[in-house]
Amino acid sequence: MITQFRGEKDAGTCPPWCIDCDREAASDGYVTHRGASYATTTYTEGCGPVPLAIRVTHFDRDPESELTPHPDLDAPMIDVIVRDSVPAEGEIAALRLTPAQARRLAELLATLVDTVEAADAP
Repeated sequence: MITQFRGEKDAGTCPPWCIDCDREAASDGYVTHRGASYATTTYTEGCGPVPLAIRVTHFDRDPESELTPHPDLDAPMIDVIVRDSVPAEGEIAALRLTPAQARRLAELLATLVDTVEAADAP
């Protein structure tokens, strides 16, 4: 698990899972809360390693702000970050999933693992 804390955590306004706040964006109408980052490695079609990080992110926006383009983004999301494509000065989520979408993806992945393991069984 990778964890870091870059900002100032406010126990009164931060979610309990928050370990990293970006309050500099607050002047833009939102505060970004980030949870612990969990690292894993996957592979490209060409068998090259692709480091991933997975974490919870929430853009806690001012209710008066018009920054959120979709209501799903008002709730915490699961970010899947491809580390190889991350610029030096920031991170870009390759996938941003609602909790329901993340659960569905996990179910589909587990089904595929079961299929592979059943085929490999004697």
